[in-house]
Order: sequence, then C-alpha cells, then structure tokens
Amino acid sequence: TESFVVKMADVSLMPMSVSSFLGQVKHGFWNDKKVDINAGHILLASGESIDANDKDEADLGNLTDLGIASPIFGEYSRLRPHSELTLGFVANRPTPHFYINLQDNEDVHGLHSVQDHHFADGEADPSFADIIVGKDVVRRMVTQVPFFEADGSRPNKNVKIVRAEIDSDYTPLSLR
Repeated sequence: TESFVVKMADVSLMPMSVSSFLGQVKHGFWNDKKVDINAGHILLASGESIDANDKDEADLGNLTDLGIASPIFGEYSRLRPHSELTLGFVANRPTPHFYINLQDNEDVHGLHSVQDHHFADGEADPSFADIIVGKDVVRRMVTQVPFFEADGSRPNKNVKIVRAEIDSDYTPLSLR
C-alpha cells in the first residue's frame, strides 16, 4: 500500500470545503472507497465501497447528521485554481465526491466552466487541497485505475482508498 499527503487550503478561504473533508476523514467515510478515472482528467472518489453495501448508506447518514456530507454550495475561489494534483469537490452533490485533478482543469471545473460546461446551477467546484507528498504515487495510480467503458460499465479491476487519516504534522488547524 502506498500513500500520499495533501495540504488543506486555508480554512478562512474555504471553511465549508475544508471542514467537510476533514470531518469526512475523521469519521472514516473515505476508508475502503473506490476510485475511478472520470473523463480522463480526474481520479474520482465517489464514496462507494468496492463491494457496495448498506454500510455506504449508513456512512452517508452519519455524515448528513453531522452536517458534513457535502458542501452545500460551490465554494470556488480564484485563489485556489484547479491545477494539476489538487483536490476538488464536485459542487452541489447530495453525496460526497472528491477528485484529484490529473492536469490543469480550471477550464473544466473552475469559474469558466460555469458557462462552458456542466454547471447549470452557476457554481464552480471548490479546489480545497494540494498533494504535497507522494505525487509519483498518484501518477502511478492513473495506470492502475479503471476507466468507465463506453456503455457505462466498469472493468473488473478496482482501486480503492484503504484509509484516509488526518496527520497533525501536515494539517495544523486552529479555530478561533
């Protein structure tokens, strides 16, 4: 098992996105969740287990009760563009979906995408963290993660997040 480390955006810039993601990690939501390549430009973690089961619904219910299931709006900031190897939330989803940008995706997930892409609600995705250690691990994942097939089905090969955890050496957080 290999790992990578992310540094969260400044909490004063993206309070909902950072708080939601850290809460999801703290409560173990991302443990044992699958990762897919979506549209060839992002690694997408959709909150589904490899063996989809009732635990996924229970996990989501717990996050909803805690108010950290998903940011309630696209907390986009021009100070946090969708650069290569940054993390973003899919805006306005009832369930958590985060992704790793495999390339500069500002035109696809940033402010310009509101007019040019798939954001009918007018809100761009927040880019809330940067990969700071293990970039080579993420690049290797791309060769191992299955693409969706043209008919929407998935190949039998699965890649998953084994465990996500908060490391206080990399994510100091102070609230006033």
